[in-house]
Amino acid sequence: MALQTRLPQVINAALSPFTSAEQKQEAYAFLEQVKLASAAESTWKECLALFTQGGEGVGPECRLYALQVVDEALGNRCAFLQTTVRQELLLYLSRVYIEGTGEETNYIKNKLAQTLFYLFMRTYTTTFPDFFTVFIAQIRSSSNSAPSTPPAGGQSLNPRIIDLLLRILHEIAMELSDAILRGNKSQERLAIDAALRDNVRAKDAPLIAKTLWEIMTEYLTQISTARNAKAEEMLEMVVRVVADYVPWIDINLMVTPTTVPLIHNCIYPSFATSTHPYYPIRTAAADALIETVSKGMPSGDKVELINALQLPELLNSLVTIGRENGASEGEESLEVFREKLAKLLSSIGNQLFLIFDDSMAAAETKTAALNLMNSLLPLLLTFLGDVHDDTSVAAIPFALGVLGYYKKEKKVNQQARVRDEGAKAFLTQLLSEVMKKMEYGVDADWSLDSGDDMDEDHAKFLELRKGLKQLFDGIAAIDDNLFGSTVYAFVLSVLETLQSTPSTVTWQLAELAIYVLYIYGEASKAATGQAGFVVIPEGVLKQQQSRSKTQTSNQQPAELDHSQYPLSPLGEMMYRVIKSNIVTFPHSSVALQFFECVVRYHEFFKLSPDCIGDVLPSFMDQRGLHQPDMAVRCRIYYLFNRFIFNSKSIIQSQVSGQLISDILICQDIMIIRAELPQAESPQEDILTKATRTASPFDAQLYLFETMGTLISVLNQIPEQQVILLRAGFAPLLSDLESNIRTSISSPADVVAILQLHHVIMAIGNVAKGFPDVSPRNLEPTGEWIQVFKEATDRILAVLKVMSGIAVIREASRFAFNRIVTTAGSSVLPLIPTLIDCLINQVTLTELAEFTSFLGNVIHKYKAHVLGVLDNLILPLFQRVVYFLNQPITGTDDKVQQSELRRAHFGLINMIINSHLHEVFVSPTNRPQFEEILKTTIHFISTNSLPPDQKQGFLVLRNFTTIWVEPISPEAEENSKSITKFNNTKALPTSTPIPGLHNFFYEHAVPVAVGLPKRMDADYSDAGTYDVIGEIYFFLRQLYLKRGEEMSRLLLTQVLPTAGFTPDQAKEFVENVTQNKE
Repeated sequence: MALQTRLPQVINAALSPFTSAEQKQEAYAFLEQVKLASAAESTWKECLALFTQGGEGVGPECRLYALQVVDEALGNRCAFLQTTVRQELLLYLSRVYIEGTGEETNYIKNKLAQTLFYLFMRTYTTTFPDFFTVFIAQIRSSSNSAPSTPPAGGQSLNPRIIDLLLRILHEIAMELSDAILRGNKSQERLAIDAALRDNVRAKDAPLIAKTLWEIMTEYLTQISTARNAKAEEMLEMVVRVVADYVPWIDINLMVTPTTVPLIHNCIYPSFATSTHPYYPIRTAAADALIETVSKGMPSGDKVELINALQLPELLNSLVTIGRENGASEGEESLEVFREKLAKLLSSIGNQLFLIFDDSMAAAETKTAALNLMNSLLPLLLTFLGDVHDDTSVAAIPFALGVLGYYKKEKKVNQQARVRDEGAKAFLTQLLSEVMKKMEYGVDADWSLDSGDDMDEDHAKFLELRKGLKQLFDGIAAIDDNLFGSTVYAFVLSVLETLQSTPSTVTWQLAELAIYVLYIYGEASKAATGQAGFVVIPEGVLKQQQSRSKTQTSNQQPAELDHSQYPLSPLGEMMYRVIKSNIVTFPHSSVALQFFECVVRYHEFFKLSPDCIGDVLPSFMDQRGLHQPDMAVRCRIYYLFNRFIFNSKSIIQSQVSGQLISDILICQDIMIIRAELPQAESPQEDILTKATRTASPFDAQLYLFETMGTLISVLNQIPEQQVILLRAGFAPLLSDLESNIRTSISSPADVVAILQLHHVIMAIGNVAKGFPDVSPRNLEPTGEWIQVFKEATDRILAVLKVMSGIAVIREASRFAFNRIVTTAGSSVLPLIPTLIDCLINQVTLTELAEFTSFLGNVIHKYKAHVLGVLDNLILPLFQRVVYFLNQPITGTDDKVQQSELRRAHFGLINMIINSHLHEVFVSPTNRPQFEEILKTTIHFISTNSLPPDQKQGFLVLRNFTTIWVEPISPEAEENSKSITKFNNTKALPTSTPIPGLHNFFYEHAVPVAVGLPKRMDADYSDAGTYDVIGEIYFFLRQLYLKRGEEMSRLLLTQVLPTAGFTPDQAKEFVENVTQNKE
């Protein structure tokens, strides 16, 4: 069957919803084979004929595919093919576009334009140099042209040819000059594009420009006479093609006394009416002006270009379009046009800022640019304050540029703030517009949703706020006085209105006042701590600075009593906001922003501790922890936690245990209710999913941590402290008892297990609220210690019964970690019980985490943990060996084993650095000492990654330092020098182990020598370099201990066996023995 007959059938089968999956697969395979065979003459010829001639059953999809095959063939650069395609397509154009009615389907026209570009790319500089001439010559060729207004005595434009020509010109411009497409092209293709651009500029650019302006002129004339939808479409297209060519052909072809009025008439048509404003054409013209003003040229020429285009005047005449008589947002096309005008303004501004930065620009050019910038500032304020957010966003780049200019001028002139009255007035207006624009819209739907759940309009508004905040911060950096006084006046005016006429204050305005306060401190770069809330006299500040310079490192700086100074604008606003009771405003956004504010400015309460009494009740009621909106309430749980933590020193002196009692009474928010997520499949581990999926319980944990913090500050009244801690734990421990399950036989059992997980996590978070044990006192005292020990016992009792459940193990490890960190060494005797429960149940990942936890305990408690450690080493070591000897079946296995290997080596090194090394040679562990070393060497050389290898060789070096017998007293002294060279702490020595050096010679040294060769060491890689360095330090330490014996071994046995030549071996030994890296 001929290809022309079969292709339509196959394509229809591929697209039909009634075709079976197997048939579709066969169809797609056939189509792919046709493309691969596109170079064959029979293939591309039949496809070309299929497109140009069509036929029965040949739909647009089939013709589109046929052109794709022709495109593939054109890539083969066959002269005969190119000539044939050219001839056939020109005949087709004559028949369809001149004598016929043209193509109706836009995607076919676009595809044809793309194919003609491929023909152009292959033939323009060789066999088809008159490409543009041939197509442009046809623009008035037609047997039935639609009426238009031709030049005097001339023939009308053929809209079908014009349509296709503009698509071809657009395709050529995009392919040759578009920056985004350029980024994905090969160097060869970029060179071809550059050559084509040069040829077009040299030969046909004048013809292209002349034709575009000719087409624009005629369609403008036609539209000004009568409405014509096709003419409007063509006019918009030609204006967009002008924008395509402005960036890369001679500007003198695009900007002339004739063309400027044309483009002006497109952006501000005299024939536009309120019922037919021609916004799409005007938007296209704005794009063309953006491209024109952005074209690269000398600074002086750029100023002349902006003036020649009369852009300031043009924007002034358009700035109020659609906003007459206070009109709000209009139809979409209007808002797109206004947004484009704002982008044009920003583009002009960007070019002016380039002139300011141009060291080659003449002074008069920079002055002219500055005058232009100043003339555009009123436009900037109007566009920035526009009711349509996208328009405001488009103006922000210009505003940022203006602020950048002021900032540079301030630095150059060494001014503390702006002195020019015009600039001051502008900055004040700009700040007012910025704050006004930061306000939520009248119809805004506020929520605290995030990510995919957030309303699109809300997300866009928050992005707008981020951009406006840059302006807010920028103004503060330029003139802090102006900034402070303007913001202060705004916030106080809202608060005063709230007191006098509260019904006139909307939630949007109330939220804005607190939001502005929230970002004020960051913008104003206020001093940290209490100093940011007061005005400290300049002389006092200088005295403080002078004292700090003269104080020695161990002298405590004298505390400054900040309460003696008047409040700064920030301090005054904080005080007024708290006392205004604005937090009672009946909208969640206001209360939430208030709490965000008091958390950020928690240092203020050290100055005004009485204000704590105003804030805490707000946290405790419907405005805070009892908020009806769950998302807001969860956020407030966190904010309350941070506020209490940051203010605990004030609370300790200001608040009695009654506050904690009040929190404990809030049973409705402290009750834990485990909820299972929806299972997506029967095989899914629903418990793991429940603990990995975000839920309100995650936020509820902050309440338990806060409870711990509040109880911990009652150390001056230990009796009440213990009573409250027991009261807080009572419901949790009761929950533990009632939810223990020995098996899972129903959904209720699963919920009970999740409840247990949550309760254990809650107990751990109560401990987290207590301060960490001090390194100076690892045995804290107090009756509260016993409460935590009892809770730990109860958790371990649960773990003994339910150690086979991963989420229970996970929660138990967390809680134990937190309690050990808080309660100190009194809990350490419980570690063996924890290990017994976990050791045979943990997964590889869990073991890595637990090993790291144990390392932290050793680091903190050192000798206190020695007795516990003596009995843990071997069981832990055996479990590590078990997991690391498992086969690797994928990348995840390799990564997880690497993490465990590093944790294991890290634990050994931590034991040594904590001077607990004797545990390895205790009566309990000495029989396994050699096995520990052998597995260390094995794990270094098998399936290990560079970070593992580095840690492993550090283990070998540490063992060498401690237990390898020195060959002489001098050798022992020499071996200590490596710690100074390597910036590591000196390790203690121990009774040498006889023959250990021979063990290293036999097992460790060959690995150290052979590993770099085996790993194809890349010395430019930091990880590999670290491994090589650690190998050197290990070999160097062994040499310092054993001297020439080590050298001879390397030269005569190890290095030759590893494949080193005599010269290489000699150089290697010199590097090790002569302290060379």
